[in-house]
Amino acid sequence: MVLKRNPQGRQQYDNIFFRNHCKELLKVPMLMVREFIRSNYRLVGYIGLENSPTCGIHWGEHKVNRYNTESPNPVEQPKPNEPVLMGIMAEILSEELNKEGNHAPFLELPVKEPAESAKRKMFWEELIKNVEPYGKEV
Repeated sequence: MVLKRNPQGRQQYDNIFFRNHCKELLKVPMLMVREFIRSNYRLVGYIGLENSPTCGIHWGEHKVNRYNTESPNPVEQPKPNEPVLMGIMAEILSEELNKEGNHAPFLELPVKEPAESAKRKMFWEELIKNVEPYGKEV
């Protein structure tokens, strides 16, 4: 059974209440990340879901769809100096990691793409590249 709800866009989540909720939800995972890093583990990345207003990585500009709700306008290759909005949770996580000087790639899983699609294959290649130990040739 699937929970049915009206789709929300990034604009609907972009408010102080939801941002505070995200910060609260991230407290324990951030403690774990800090402890792993302190114990010399390597942070290999964050995986967001494509087109998610909370955990997407390349939301792009806002647009209103035919149902009069917000939809992503994905930006696959941003131009230099062009801001690309992340989902709200991903944005807050990025800010938290950057505050402490922890940088990791943010990858986006194209969940609606078929498993054999070029976009899905590119995601897996990028993930494998980030997970492999430094200096190891693939």
